[in-house]
Amino acid sequence: MRFTCKWLQRSSSNLIVLALLVLALPVLSRLLLGWSHAYGHLSDLAVGVALLVCLHQRSWLLAVPALLTWCVFSLSTAELVNAVGRMPEPADLQFLTDAQFISHSTQGGGLSHPFIALAMAALIALYLALRYWQLPRRAAPLSNRWLILPLTLLGLHAALQLAKPSVRISAHRDRLFR
Repeated sequence: MRFTCKWLQRSSSNLIVLALLVLALPVLSRLLLGWSHAYGHLSDLAVGVALLVCLHQRSWLLAVPALLTWCVFSLSTAELVNAVGRMPEPADLQFLTDAQFISHSTQGGGLSHPFIALAMAALIALYLALRYWQLPRRAAPLSNRWLILPLTLLGLHAALQLAKPSVRISAHRDRLFR
């Protein structure tokens, strides 16, 4: 028990929990759900690193809404892929205002991947508990120079998409330019 208490007292413990939430959980859930495409991993890592840099040791007013919004989007993506077999697109936002679609979506047995929601809830609860408990001895936030890493990952993602687009994107592009 002494080891755990010492670990919880370190200021790096909430950075580790936040990294587990925004980096490890998306990558592991992609692997477990069979969505093992390099483009998806690159985008997940880019968004995760950006969240990690922007939220570590920042204000509660920034961290809590951003994490909750990210969790809702992540769970919504998993549900949409399970329901229709594809990743969400901007055109899918219209379904959020369709009462019939929402009612049919929620009539099933609940979430199709509850282990992701439980893991997110547990990690957010642990992160918030650590932030509350370590409030008097806060470490300095990460430097904004770390934002170069997610920008590089997103640039690599875009370059790979241009060099070798996915089938869906290339078919859509062919229809546009005919």
